[in-house]
Amino acid sequence: VLDLLLAVRVSNDELDVEHSGGGGFRQAIKGLDANALGTLQALMTQIRQQYPQNKDVLVIPSDDVAYDNIIHVLERLRLAGSTGIALGTRARGGPAPVGPAK
Repeated sequence: VLDLLLAVRVSNDELDVEHSGGGGFRQAIKGLDANALGTLQALMTQIRQQYPQNKDVLVIPSDDVAYDNIIHVLERLRLAGSTGIALGTRARGGPAPVGPAK
């Protein structure tokens, strides 16, 4: 049963964690350095403890984020206990696709 939608948006200077629980949650983490990644891991661990049935997270990188930075984020999510990690691939500038791909 999925009762929490959880996403991490990755840009070159910030991580945004958002989820649908408790009427909605959003926290920005400045930077992509080791301190920011540690804060992300701690926050995601806290969210996993609060919602233990949810192991899924969607990672949505900006188009200009370096591949290595995305990998670092994915590693920290795995260390925080997320096992259903999905990577968003649509262009951030365009609308979200609706319906089946043609």
